[in-house]
Amino acid sequence: MFTSGSTGRPKGVVVDHRNIVALTRDSRWAEAHGRILFHSPHAFDAATYEVWVALLNGGTVVLAPEHGITTDTVRSGVRDHGITALFLTTALFNLFAQQDPACFAGLRQVWTGGEAADPASFTRVSEACEATEIVHVYGPTETTTFATCAPIGPGHAGKASCPIGRPMDGTSAHVLDTALRPVPVGAVGELYISGEGVARGYDRRPELTAERFVADPFGSGGRLYRTGDLVRWQDDGQIEFLGRADGQIKLRGHRIELGEIENAMAGAAGVSRAAAAVVSSPSGTPVLAGYLTEAVPGTVDTAAVAEAIARVLPGYMVPSSMTVMASLPLNDNGKVDRRALPAPDRPAETRYVAPETPTEELVAEVWSHLLEVERIGRDDNFFDVGGDSVKSIQVVGEIRTALDITMPNRALFDHQTVRAYARALEDELMGDLAD
Repeated sequence: MFTSGSTGRPKGVVVDHRNIVALTRDSRWAEAHGRILFHSPHAFDAATYEVWVALLNGGTVVLAPEHGITTDTVRSGVRDHGITALFLTTALFNLFAQQDPACFAGLRQVWTGGEAADPASFTRVSEACEATEIVHVYGPTETTTFATCAPIGPGHAGKASCPIGRPMDGTSAHVLDTALRPVPVGAVGELYISGEGVARGYDRRPELTAERFVADPFGSGGRLYRTGDLVRWQDDGQIEFLGRADGQIKLRGHRIELGEIENAMAGAAGVSRAAAAVVSSPSGTPVLAGYLTEAVPGTVDTAAVAEAIARVLPGYMVPSSMTVMASLPLNDNGKVDRRALPAPDRPAETRYVAPETPTEELVAEVWSHLLEVERIGRDDNFFDVGGDSVKSIQVVGEIRTALDITMPNRALFDHQTVRAYARALEDELMGDLAD
C-alpha cells in the first residue's frame, strides 16, 4: 500500500498476509459483517477490510456498481443484495448524512473515519436509523487499516468531538511524551500503536522505517508505530484525537503531507518559497490552498505552477488556489506560520461564455447551486470554481433528480467543463433512448 511522503516520493508500506489475517480475526466482525459492500479503490487500504474481512470469515463481498457509490447505492445494496455493513470515509459519511441519513436503514453497522468527525452527522444518522450502529474508526495504513474504534450512539449529540475509541483485538495503543514515557489521563501525547497489525516497515526505506517503527520499550519484544498524531486518554478509557504533530493532514480520506506539496510548488519555475494549508471554501468545504513567493516579482504563472504540481502529485494534492505573496509569514522559530496565511486568492476566472443549450443551462445551474458561485459559464472548469470529489457526488444526485439518469462519479473528472459535461449527459441520454 502506498501513502504520500514528505520528500516527494510515495512511501510503500509493506503489509504482509499476517497483518491482514490479524485484522480479519477481530471479534467485532462476528455478526454484523457477513455481507460487506466493496466500493473503495483497490489502492485504498479500506479495500483490505472490504474484501478480506468478508472472505476470510466465510462472508460475501458485494460489488458496488460501476458508476460509484451514492445514497441510492447504499439503499439498493441493502434492499437487493442484503449488505449488512460498509465503510465510508468521513467526507462521504458527512455528505450522505446530510443528503439522506435514512439511506443506512437496514445496515447493522456503518464504519467511518479518516478525518476529524462531525458529531452532528452521527446524530442525524442515529436518529434516522435506530437499529444501525455507527462506529468511528481510526487507523494508519502502517497499522493495517483499523487500529482503534468507538461505537457512537445517539447520546453523543451535542458533544464537541467524537472519540476514536479503544484498540482493536491484538492491538495496543500508547500515548507517550517525547521520551517515550506514558502520559497521564487528560494529558496530550503522541499516539503509538503496537500489535499484530503493525506493518514490516517501508519498502526500501530503512532510515524512514527506523524513524517511524521503533522498539517497544514496554517489554513485548515488538515494535511501536509512531503515528505523528496528538491524542489524549479520556476518563472512560477512550482515546480523543486532537490533531497532527507535524504537517500531515487528512483531506477527503487521503493522507496528505503538506511538505510534499510545498516541495512540488518550490520546484516550479520562478517560485522562491512555498507553503500549503487547508482552508474553508465559500461553501465551508475544506480545500487545499497554495501560497508562494517569486524569485523575480511578477514572473510566476500560477496556472503553470498547478500544472507542474499535477505532473508529480495526484490530483487531490493539487491546491485549489494559488496566492502570490511578497513574503511568507514566519513564527519565532523561522518556520512558516500557517495560521497567519491570508484568505486565498480565488482562481482566475475564465472569460464568461453563457451556456447555449438547455443541458448546459441545467449543468451550470446545478454547479452554481452546489458550489455557491453566482455565475457559471460553459467553459468554466468544475474544479477551478471550487468543486471536489465530494461535490461531484452531489452533482450526480442532482442530475439524477432532474434527468432521471445516473452518471458515473468519475464523469466529472473526464469532462470537467460545463460544455463537456453537458455533452456527456446528452450522449448518455441518447444511449438510453436507443436502448
